[in-house]
Amino acid sequence: ERDRETDRKKSGDEVVGYFGAADVGLRAMDGEWKLVKRRRRQRRKPGSKGGRHAALLLDASFLSEDDLLGALEGYKRALESFASKVVERVRELLGDRELLEIVCYGVGTFAREESRSARVQLALALLLREACAHELPLSFFDPACGEHEAEALAALGVRQLDSNDQGLRCVQGPTLLFMPHCPLQLYSNLLWANWGPRLADLVILGNTFSDYGVTVGNSSEDSGACVFLLAQLCQEIDLRAMLEAELDLESSTDEDFARAFNNTSLMSYPQLLDPHTGSLPTRPVEAPQCSEH
Repeated sequence: ERDRETDRKKSGDEVVGYFGAADVGLRAMDGEWKLVKRRRRQRRKPGSKGGRHAALLLDASFLSEDDLLGALEGYKRALESFASKVVERVRELLGDRELLEIVCYGVGTFAREESRSARVQLALALLLREACAHELPLSFFDPACGEHEAEALAALGVRQLDSNDQGLRCVQGPTLLFMPHCPLQLYSNLLWANWGPRLADLVILGNTFSDYGVTVGNSSEDSGACVFLLAQLCQEIDLRAMLEAELDLESSTDEDFARAFNNTSLMSYPQLLDPHTGSLPTRPVEAPQCSEH
């Protein structure tokens, strides 16, 4: 298995490890996503400028809307075959049920010039919407995004969520949660919010959950995260081999794709009873708090 920290360092000018943004990290602290600069690793003070416009404080350069939309179209063309295969897997997981919506969390500030991997991720989300048999609502939230991203999302017909639900979203039917490289806290919050029959409605595209068992370990303070509590019920489809079959990830032209999806799988919960106990694990009274992963 790849070492996660090594993957982050190899990404160069765009840190795409767990948080999706370039120099901006999204950390789960005190139950909230916090916006921090990578180099200084400082938390923003309560009441300081943050949220949607915080990325503007970093003096970043942004693509024009035309250039941004053009870049997304180019990535979509390269990812078209891969997206079709992902949709096939999602349909296999859902059987005769149809997706009701796609929700994107933590993609990052895709309008910034250097945020190529974030644009690759958004391009795939757009393709997944287009590849479905019917037009799906596509929602998006990232606390680091600002007015540049908002304008582009409006042009793309993507709904930008108004508030940060911290992943505590109760789905209303089969839903694809598009969450590449999100922090462990967000995955745990999502599972906690949908504990019970709604787990069967979740299809999560994100960090490979089984890899957390290697990097975090059972003795960690994060061992109480819902990802671990429901591990016996989780079904995974590793997308890395599928991506490698579609693209030459050793070439420099496909480096952005490799960084964007370097540890990505589809996770679902088709069985709601633990095969060892014959019952659904007990839901924690409150959403477990995770450290930074």
